[in-house]
Order: sequence, then C-alpha cells, then structure tokens
Amino acid sequence: MAVKKSAFQRYIDIPLFYKLGSALIIGAIVGLIVGPPMAKIEWLGTLFINLLKMVVMPVVFFSLVVGVSRIPLKKLGKVGVETVIVYMLTSVIAIFIGLAIGNWINPGVGMEIGKAEMTVPSPPSPSQQVLNIIPTNPLASMAAGKVLPTIFFAIIFAIALIKLRDSKEETFKKAGDIIFSFCEGGAQIMYKIVRGVLEYGVIGVFALLATVFGLHGISVIAAFGKVTAAVYGAAGLHILIVYLIAITFLGLRKNPIRMLKGLRIPIVTAFSTRCGYATMPTVLEACENNLKIDRGVFGFTIPLGTTINMDGVGLYMGICSIFAANLVGVHLAFSQQMSIVLVGVLASIGAAAVPSAGLIMLTMVLTQAGLPIAAVAILAGIDPILDRARTVVNEMGDPVVTSLVAKWNHAIDLKSGVWAKR
Repeated sequence: MAVKKSAFQRYIDIPLFYKLGSALIIGAIVGLIVGPPMAKIEWLGTLFINLLKMVVMPVVFFSLVVGVSRIPLKKLGKVGVETVIVYMLTSVIAIFIGLAIGNWINPGVGMEIGKAEMTVPSPPSPSQQVLNIIPTNPLASMAAGKVLPTIFFAIIFAIALIKLRDSKEETFKKAGDIIFSFCEGGAQIMYKIVRGVLEYGVIGVFALLATVFGLHGISVIAAFGKVTAAVYGAAGLHILIVYLIAITFLGLRKNPIRMLKGLRIPIVTAFSTRCGYATMPTVLEACENNLKIDRGVFGFTIPLGTTINMDGVGLYMGICSIFAANLVGVHLAFSQQMSIVLVGVLASIGAAAVPSAGLIMLTMVLTQAGLPIAAVAILAGIDPILDRARTVVNEMGDPVVTSLVAKWNHAIDLKSGVWAKR
C-alpha cells in the first residue's frame, strides 16, 4: 500500500524550475497590479540573495580545490588555457554584437541633453591587474568576498595538494588524502545547502520581481524602449548564435533545446537575482546533475568564468556607450567605441558578478571618456531590467563554454542527464 504523501512533500516533489518560473511570472504580475507598495517585501528577495552569497566563498574554495585536484597537472594547464581562450573569444564576439545592435538601433537619438568633448580612455595597468589577483591575506580575501584572489589561492592550494597526494612519503600522502576528503565532503555539504536555499528561492524570486515591477512598471521600460530592446536583442542574439548554435549545435553536436533545459534553474536565478556570484552555486549543480560534466573540470572553469567571463558586460557596455554619446550629440567612430568597451570589460574583471556592476563600470568608463554621467542617472531607472539580461548572458556562458572544453578533454557524458535520448 502506497504511503500517502503530505501536502508539503507533494510540494517539494514539484520540479524546482516550475516553482521558480511560476514565482517569477506571478511576482511580475502582482507587482504591476499592486505597484510601489510591493517594495515592502523587497527584504524577502534580499534575504534570498544574501543566502546565496553566504555559500559562494565556501563553494568556490571547495569546488576549486576538489576540481583542480582531480586534474593531472599536465592536463590542468591545457584545460586552463583552452577555457580562458574560449571565454575571451566569446567576450570579443559579444562586444561586436553589442556594438552592431547599438549602432543599428541607435538608442538615445532624440534625447539630447547637451554637448560634450569625448576622449578615449586608457586601459587599466596590466601590473595592477596582476596585483589585484594575488591575495596578501587569503582568509581576508575570502571574508571580504573577493573571488578572484580566492580562486588564485585555491588553485595554488590544489596544486600543492596534488603534489602531497603523489608523495612517496606515506605520512604526507595520507595527510593529502585526508585534506582532499575533507574538501570533497565540504563541497557536498555546500551543494546540499544550495538546494535548501533554492527551495526558499520561490519566495525570494517572487519578492524580487514583484518589487522591481511594482516600482518601475511597464511605463519605465516603454519610455526607454530603444535601449531596452537593444540590450535584450543583443543578449538574445548572442545566446542564440554563440551559445546555442556555434557551441551546442556545432561544437557539441547536440540539440540546443537540451542545453536550455539543463540550464533552466541558473537562467531563472540569474534573471531574478541579477547576481553572478549568487547564481554560481546553481550553475555548479546544473553542470554536475544535468550536463554531466566531470567535477574536475567544472569545479575549476565555473568559478573562473563567473569572474572573468565578460560576455554580458561587453554587449551592455557597447550599447550604453552609444546611448551616452547620442545624449550629447557625439558621434563615436567604431575604433573609439571598441576602445571604450574594452576598457570597461577589462576594468570589470572580478566585479561583473555583482548586481548593477555594469552600471558602476559604466560610470567609470563614461567619466574617463568625457561622456555625460547623466546617462548613468537616466539608465539607473531601468538598470534593474537591463542588468538581468547581462547577468543571464554571463551565467549561461560559463556552463556552455565548460561543456565544450569538457568535450575536448573527454570529461563530459553526452549520453546521460539532459543529453540522454528519450
């Protein structure tokens, strides 16, 4: 005789994607109906983001140590180089797509607010970029939530752990195995916590979407229809051409719909939270359970991609710089557009996974270029809408690129998970 399940258990058994997706749609509808008073429940959404951020640093450290430790040292360099090259290539393509769409739609024309002198900014110093990566105090970097220095330390720690486990001295080898088992257990514990946080995410997603639509509504989006259409159009085009056609269909030889199915929860989480660091735990879970990628690869490539993969930032910067120039009647040559966007992309490494980081980086870039900061103030009203597209692009790119690199290194099972024929 079958045991009758409680209402709560039946609710838990509903696939998480359907619960999160329903919360997203219902939240938007309720926000539009109720309006600004919905801001009172924003703290419930902030709580969801904080819970996800709570697990980020332990997930990054444990996943990287375990992931890198599983890769032979000779293969680690190959995986790292391939990953960085593909990330950089997709970011360059994103910049071109953003600029192409921006020049075609030309947002900001007809909204002139004055004139300005434009100067092309200089890229950040390479030496400073390197210094920002190396932590003077690894524990302080973890406590401060600095992901890039934490990644660097975790990789160094993992390499030393590999050497320890390969030691001929039995005592050292045993110590290395104990540390590895501890880190592997830590990673599994964090994944369990992530799953629990995502169950609360149904409430969090509802609150976040109800708040943003309650405060801004359809009228704000419509008022800036051109720039909104440009950002979402560029994001959709990049996802379609690069992630689904070029990488999934041509690179993996798989149906793009299966990739989208495997990344449903990370996409909803990215759109809801606007935070790459908060989305990262869901991406790691999707890589393991849905895409069936070896943990030794995704444990290394996903934290790295969340920090350096700039696809969303690239297309966002391209469109918004054109928008700012049009506000003051300045015509930017394509070479000038490229210079401005590249500076923004380089400057945002390590910060792109923070909500509204694109707006912060845009402020810096426009200041250096002599373009009106008023553009930032104007865009701030719809940044919660634009930022969602940017975050989705960034967070989709990491597992898609990881899948391709994993295939090159025979570290993905393309016959199970979402790839299995049904």
